[in-house]
Amino acid sequence: MTQLLRILHVVSHLDVRMGGSILAAAQLADSVQGEGFDSTVVGTVEQGSGTEEYFPAQFPRIAFKAFPMQFPRHSYHSTALWRWLRESAESFDGIHIHGLFNFPYLFGGRAALRAGRPLLISPHNSLDPYDLRKKAVLKSLIYGPFMVRPLLEGAAGVLCATPLEAERLETYQASPDPARWVVPLPIPETRLPPPDPEWRLRLGIPPEALLVLFLSRIDRKKGLDLLVRAFARVLPQAPGTFLVIAGSGDAVYEREVRAQVESSGTGANVKWLGFVTGVNRLQAYRECDIFALTSYNENFGLVVVEAMYAGKPVLITTEVYLHETLASHGCAEICAPTLDAIEAGLKRLLLDPVLRKAMGARGVDAAAREYGPDAVRSRLQAVYHKAFKSVH
Repeated sequence: MTQLLRILHVVSHLDVRMGGSILAAAQLADSVQGEGFDSTVVGTVEQGSGTEEYFPAQFPRIAFKAFPMQFPRHSYHSTALWRWLRESAESFDGIHIHGLFNFPYLFGGRAALRAGRPLLISPHNSLDPYDLRKKAVLKSLIYGPFMVRPLLEGAAGVLCATPLEAERLETYQASPDPARWVVPLPIPETRLPPPDPEWRLRLGIPPEALLVLFLSRIDRKKGLDLLVRAFARVLPQAPGTFLVIAGSGDAVYEREVRAQVESSGTGANVKWLGFVTGVNRLQAYRECDIFALTSYNENFGLVVVEAMYAGKPVLITTEVYLHETLASHGCAEICAPTLDAIEAGLKRLLLDPVLRKAMGARGVDAAAREYGPDAVRSRLQAVYHKAFKSVH
């Protein structure tokens, strides 16, 4: 009989608005739960926000533990979390941290090494050259060499979501170089709700209009500025088309993009939903005709797979690291992260309904085949057994 492996997953903040890496950690844990593994997810929470209730409701098979934040909150510091990790690390067979540049990850990594427990690191793009440009001096001279490198050197390995993420990994000259494993994120099928005739009406969008959807965190790296400019260029050739923007995040960047929309004269055709989840999120997938994620950098693209499950053609850039796999299935319009390329790709999809239908149909099959939990589970189990084999 296979011995049960108890795995502790450490995230920064148990808030679904934080973006894909937190949700990805929960999905990874859930995909192997009950298959010889028992998972617990820990992170910080803003007391009184109510956000800690989302994950236990969505993933009832997994244990979640939330700890209050303290100053400095922007790095999710929590003395209670650090204390619990030090006291509890030995009771787990392995610790899987889902990032590197915030306090919970540092605490989780140190607790693992201190307790002599195997450590697995999922960077979720935090070791990509693009992301390392943020606070580059601090990361390259202090945090990277003195805090991240020891964790990489002591880790059983690094788990990446795509081959390109593994290829571009910055390890701060860790010696030995950590093992690198590639396993895509397990994304369950997007089950769409029944049609809601009022959804478009509430936004002032005619039932017959073509709809392009952007659904992601509002952040400069997501390339929303490129998309709204490309949309403005294409609109005269596809009049009556609407762009729906769903998400929240960087308020300064959002103001910049809104100003771009207004200056281009396309404000009447661009609708802002704000952050959406649950049925509202799924209804956005149902109603769109094209899903677009024009990122300057994206190590995976969870929302892209969700849109594929919904049978929608997707427009992505070559910096969305899923692009090679999707190209092999013919289910995506793939373009360089430039204004001219995105304009051309968007125009091609908007003006060709046969192409949209064919891409959408191929995408449903590709999503299940490449990223469905059943397709990913055995690969993830194999990595966990390799990473945590020393405990038995």
